Amino acid sequence: MTAMTAAKTCTRTITIAAERGPPTCPPPPDGQRPYTLTVTDNGDGPRHMCMQPSGDQ
Repeated sequence: MTAMTAAKTCTRTITIAAERGPPTCPPPPDGQRPYTLTVTDNGDGPRHMCMQPSGDQ
């Protein structure tokens, strides 16, 4: 008879508060229009999107 060993695992979740501040968009590539920040809230919290307007420059 052989002795069986049970493997044990442990999971630890570490939560670190993120730096908070007003959301911003990244700078656009050279020669392109700046991004426009759009904020929407469908009841599940605000979502921030950076969009670049289309059309002639």
